[in-house]
Amino acid sequence: MIDLQKVNFPLPVYGEHVKIDLFCENNITNEYLNWLNDPIVVKFSKQREEQHTYQTSLKFLNSYIKSQNDIFLAIYLKNENTYIGTMTINFSDEYKEAELRILIGEKKYWGKGLGKDSWGVMLNSLLAIHGLNKVFAGAVESNAAMIEIMHDSGMALEKIMDDYDFLDGRSQKALIFSKFANKR
Repeated sequence: MIDLQKVNFPLPVYGEHVKIDLFCENNITNEYLNWLNDPIVVKFSKQREEQHTYQTSLKFLNSYIKSQNDIFLAIYLKNENTYIGTMTINFSDEYKEAELRILIGEKKYWGKGLGKDSWGVMLNSLLAIHGLNKVFAGAVESNAAMIEIMHDSGMALEKIMDDYDFLDGRSQKALIFSKFANKR
């Protein structure tokens, strides 16, 4: 079992332009709820299927707080402490791997490399955990920005899942990328 208390998971984590720390109840702001309810922001996320309120978001946060294998994170601009997005990490004890997800909610920061910065620093932090073999993530085939982030971070295409989601009026494949701890 990967015991997060024993591995002393390093938070906050700093990238070149971002700070990543635990998501807390204070992060459930009107801006956060607007991100989750904005069809453009959540276009590639299953979050698009839900209507998000303070209560549903608090329930989601509490599920992560109660979990011993999952972490919910907030992303901030490092120098301004401006809250711009979230990340989740779901650990699998059985396979000694972690699934990483990201959402940059503040659209005015899209295309500025902040997702790539956040992804890279968190991926490297995860791969440094003793006993963790692999980090993986997925994206639907039309999510070019996420595919570029995974590819640029050194993750390799592991598998393609046909008919994973229905988006933009057509069936979408899921592309699953991974990086192994011994190939940093």
